[in-house]
Amino acid sequence: GKVDWDMFYRYCGKDCCLTYEIYECLEKEIDNWGVRQAFELDMKNLPAVLFSMQHGIKIDTGVVSAYKARNERAIQNMERIKLAVLGDINVKSHKQLKELLYEQWRLPVQRKKGKITIEDKKLAHLEALPTPYKPLIGLIRTLRDRYKNREFYSWELDPDGRVRTALKIHGTYTGRWASAKSITGSGRNLQNTPKETRVFYVPDEGYIFIEMDLSQSEARIVAALAKDLEWLREFDTIDQHTKVAALLFHLKPEDVDPKTHRQIGKRVAHASHYMLGWKLLSEIVGCPAKEAKRLKKRYFEIRPNVKKVWHKFILTEIKRKRVIKTCFNRVMQFFGPFFDQLVTDATAAEPQSTSASYLNDALARIYDEIPEFEFALQVHDSILCQVPDDVATITRVVARMKALTEQEINVRGVRFTIPAEFTIGYDWYNGVEVEDINKIAEYREEARKKFKEYRCSIANFSKTTESTQAETKPRSSSTCG
Repeated sequence: GKVDWDMFYRYCGKDCCLTYEIYECLEKEIDNWGVRQAFELDMKNLPAVLFSMQHGIKIDTGVVSAYKARNERAIQNMERIKLAVLGDINVKSHKQLKELLYEQWRLPVQRKKGKITIEDKKLAHLEALPTPYKPLIGLIRTLRDRYKNREFYSWELDPDGRVRTALKIHGTYTGRWASAKSITGSGRNLQNTPKETRVFYVPDEGYIFIEMDLSQSEARIVAALAKDLEWLREFDTIDQHTKVAALLFHLKPEDVDPKTHRQIGKRVAHASHYMLGWKLLSEIVGCPAKEAKRLKKRYFEIRPNVKKVWHKFILTEIKRKRVIKTCFNRVMQFFGPFFDQLVTDATAAEPQSTSASYLNDALARIYDEIPEFEFALQVHDSILCQVPDDVATITRVVARMKALTEQEINVRGVRFTIPAEFTIGYDWYNGVEVEDINKIAEYREEARKKFKEYRCSIANFSKTTESTQAETKPRSSSTCG
C-alpha cells in the first residue's frame, strides 16, 4: 500500500531524538553513581556475545535421538511401576501430589514463602525423613526429573543444524548473564543445561572445545571479604571442602568420603557464607534440624572471620546505605523491609558479582587478543569456546587464555588472583582436564578416545532398541571402534 512518508519520518525521527535524550541522562547517571567501569565492561563484551548468538553451536542429532529414546523408555518403565504402587496419579500435578503427600500420607507440610509447595528441594527433605514412604518419594522425584529432561531435547534447531541462544548481558543485577530462546527460533536457556545432556553439543568439523572454569572463585572472594589471608593462601595447597568436612565430622582428611562428607562440607560452607538459615540447611544437606544447627555453628568456629568481619560489614552497610559496590564498580541496591531474604541476597551479591565480572573481564580480553578463539557460551563461572584442532594451536590458546584471565584484583584491600582451569573435548560433556599445558597431545588423544567410546555406546544402544522393537534375535557383541 501507499506509505505515509511524513508519518514515517516523524515516527523514526522522534524515536532517534528520544533515544538520544535518554542516552544523555544515562551518561550523567553513570558518572554520578561512579559505575563507568561496570558499564564499559558490559559494552566490551558485546562483540563476543553477538558472535556467539550468530554462530551458534552444532548439535549431534544422532546422540539427541538416542538420549531421547533412552529417556522415554525410562519414563515408560517408571510409569508402569508408579501405576502399580501409587495408582493413576499425575506426578506433575501440584494438586494431586499435595493431596497424596500431606493429606493421605500425612507428611509434614512443606512451605515456601508461606505457601504449601512440592518443589524438589522440599521433596528431597521429605525423602530424607525416616518414613515408610521414602522409596515412593524417590520414585516420584526420579520420574519428575525424567519429565524435566524432555525440555533439553525438545527444542527446535535452526535449518543449519545448530542451536542458538539469546545471551543477555543485563540478565541479573549482579552482572551474571542470562540466556533464552534465540530470535532465530531455536534453542532455549542453555546456561542451565544438565551435564548429561551436554553430549548433544559438539564443535565444528576440524575444531575442538576448550572450556575454562574459574577455580572456586566465589569461595576465594568470600575469604578475601572476610580478611582471612591464611584461608585464601590455602586454596592452592589444600582441598578446602575436604578440610572443612574433616573438621565438621572429626575425621582425618584421608578418611573423608568425597561423595558424602566432602559434599556436605561444601554445602555447609556455601550456606554459611550466604547466611542461609538452619532450616534451609537441613533441607539442603538432608539432615535433622539439630544436626544442621550443629554444622552451621561448627563452621563459624572453623571460619570465624566470615561472621565477625564480613557478615558484620554487610549488615552495617545494608542498614546504612542499602547499597553494595564491588571492586569492578558495579552497584547493587537493596530495597524493601529489612528481613532475612534481603540480607541473604545482599550477602551473596558481592561474591557472585565479583566472580562474574572477573570472568567477563577476561572474556573481553581473550576475544580481542586471541584470533583462533571462537566464543560459544558463558555459564556463570565458565567459558566454552572452540579452536582449530591441532596441538600447537590448543597449547598456545590455553596458555594465552590462562595469562589473560589470571589478573590481580583488589577486593576491599586484599589483592589476589583467581586461577583458571581447563578441559578439552569433542563434545561439551566428555572433556579431559588439562593439568599440564605441555601434555596437550596426551589429553587430546584421551579426549578423542572418550568421545569415540561414548559414540560407540550410543550406537550400540540405538541398535539394541531397533532390534527389540523389530522383535529380532539378540544382537551379537559390538565391534565398534
